[in-house]
Order: sequence, then C-alpha cells, then structure tokens
Amino acid sequence: MTKKSRQKRSFKEKITGGYRSVKQTIPEHVRIPYLLLGTIFIVIIALFALGMKFPFADENMSAVVDNRVINYVTLYHGIVNVTINSKTLVGETWKVNLNGYASNGIVNLDVELNAKDFSIQKITQTLNMPSKPNTIKFLDKTAGCSIGDRITVDIYIDPYDPWSIKYDSVIKNFTERFRGSMLVTYRILSTYSYQHISNDPSSDAYVALKYYECTKEKPYFLSFKECVIQDYTADKEFLNETELLSCVAQNGGDKNEIAQCAEGGQVLGNLATDQRFAETFLGTATTPMIVIDCRYSTYPLFAEYAFCYLYPENEECKE
Repeated sequence: MTKKSRQKRSFKEKITGGYRSVKQTIPEHVRIPYLLLGTIFIVIIALFALGMKFPFADENMSAVVDNRVINYVTLYHGIVNVTINSKTLVGETWKVNLNGYASNGIVNLDVELNAKDFSIQKITQTLNMPSKPNTIKFLDKTAGCSIGDRITVDIYIDPYDPWSIKYDSVIKNFTERFRGSMLVTYRILSTYSYQHISNDPSSDAYVALKYYECTKEKPYFLSFKECVIQDYTADKEFLNETELLSCVAQNGGDKNEIAQCAEGGQVLGNLATDQRFAETFLGTATTPMIVIDCRYSTYPLFAEYAFCYLYPENEECKE
C-alpha cells in the first residue's frame, strides 16, 4: 500500500468513524423522521392543487380584496372614506358590501370580484329606504293655506326659463288631472330673464313678465302662455309688446285692458308679491317649482306623485 493510499484510507476512516460516533450519541426518538417530512410535503402540494388555503393565506387574500375594491371605487366612482361591511368567497367570486361617501352623500355598494385575478365583475348600488319621499321638501310650516276642500297649489314659472318651457306640458297635465281638488295660482318670477333685465331694464323679457302677471288670473291665460312659448321656441327671440298683444287677442283677451295693466303700478306690486312668496316658501327664486298647501314643495316632474302621496284619499289618486 502506498503512502498516498494510506492517507486516503485514514481520512475516510476519520470521517465515517466520526459519523458513527455522532449517530450513536443522538437518541433514537429525536432522529429526523424523513418519511414523515416527505409525507407532509406531498400533502401541502396536494392542498394547493385542490385550491385550499391556509389561515395566513386567507388573511393575505382578504387584504388584497379590500385594497382592490377600495382602489377601484375610489378611482372610477369617486367614492371616499370606504368601509368594508362584509366579504364572502362564493365559488370563484368574492362578494363585498361597502359604504362610502359620494358627491351626493352616503352610498352602499355590492361589488363582485373574480377570486383568481381580482378583476371587478359587477357593481350594484343599494338604495336606503327613506322615511319620507326625497322628491318632496317638507317646509317648516305647521299650518297650511288651503281653502275649504280645495288644496292651494302655487306654480312658479319664468316666461323664458328653458325648464319652465320644457315642463309646461307636465304642469298642464298635473293641473288638469286634479283641477277639481286644487286652487291654482301662478307665481311669475324673474330667474332666466333676470340677467337680460339687469342689462337692459326695458328688455322685452321684462315686458313678458308684466304680461304674464296681467293675464294669469284671466280664463285664457293657459292658451296665451302656450302662444308665447310657441312663438319664442320658433326663433328663440323674446316677443316684443306687439307680439305679446297678438297672443292676447288670438286667445280672446282684450288688448287694451292688458296693455293698460302692463303700464300701471299694480302689476309691479303683484310681481313683488310673487317674489316674496318665493323667498318665503322656496328660500330663493326658483323656476319651475310647485308649492302645495304652503307646506310642501316639489318639482313639476314629481308633482302628481307628490300630490297623491300627500292626499291619498283624493278621488283621482284612487284610479
């Protein structure tokens, strides 16, 4: 045996001998259970393959879902101060319910996310049940102003206000449906017309205000108003006095009577009265607007619904 071979054998004996020595010193019950570790490893792989998660994984997934939902509704819908109320994993979908603040107040949303890539699949809004209709403003008035069995209804309009014109037919349908139950008064305000009157006190817009005020108690007022709206809509120019008088005559009115009324001081006082009514019951001049019994205000679009809500025993509401 060469010297080199003897050195190799000596080194190997030291190593194997050291291993045997260490092995002999480790108690049998604490030796590494290699078979058990292998079994555990295989089970873990199987669980992940089946889509099962561990508690710490659920916590991480929950945080991801929260962040994804909050970021999405904030960026796409402008909702802030989001609170997650609940979230549930149903199959491959996370279902999340939340509250947040939007530009129009508190909102409640149901959001669905794909459980694999966390993409937003669906958003629905839950509307809270109000105790009273949001379409009716309940004024701080304890007593109404109705007369007998007739409900007073004040209708605020401006001759050339685009919204007053747009909803004129809606207002007409409302007053015709309940004409046997209402006492209607038109209130003539300067809203859209105001800017034109401010720039030119002699503007035709001001003349129209006075003619509306002078004719509003006349039996032909509605047809006169319709004539003015049609002529104005045709060319989008304010009617001059001659054209206004023509609408009066076409609908059976006395041109001289109305012209004298428009020149007198009483018409100005009546316009001022309508303005005060608006400040009292609307807070500010707003057209078109409807006030019912001096206690409730609503927009023309909701007037029929509001009236039947307030007076459900009305015969027209039972149809």
